[in-house]
Amino acid sequence: MLLKLKKKAKLSKNVKTIGLPEGKTSANMKCAVAGWGWTTAHDCPSNVLKEATENIEATSNCENIWQQYFNSDHMICTNFTKRSGGVCRGDSGGPLICKNKLQGVTAYTSPEDCTDLSYPHVFTKVRFFIPWIKETMKK
Repeated sequence: MLLKLKKKAKLSKNVKTIGLPEGKTSANMKCAVAGWGWTTAHDCPSNVLKEATENIEATSNCENIWQQYFNSDHMICTNFTKRSGGVCRGDSGGPLICKNKLQGVTAYTSPEDCTDLSYPHVFTKVRFFIPWIKETMKK
């Protein structure tokens, strides 16, 4: 879903715009994620917005691990560390921001344990949808 505001948002130090991606992401690129989701596999949602750093994972690794559930045309995946954390249940729809551009939207993690390092986190690739975004915004 894409929402278009009826009028321009009032920008401030807390409300800013973010650019759409212009180029491809590359493996090991550092990105920020944020959300109010679970902070471990078995606790409850956070009552404050959390932020973590994740790194873009090689597409081939994502395809090998997620197999038919991963489509590199419209998905990106990331790796993370136990120390830095990352996305979990409740974070779906949150941002993946790399070099101040919105590269992805949180999609899914391992259903059993979002902290399992052997399962990269998966995001919808915003770049794939730019033609649709531009066409929709014209209407």
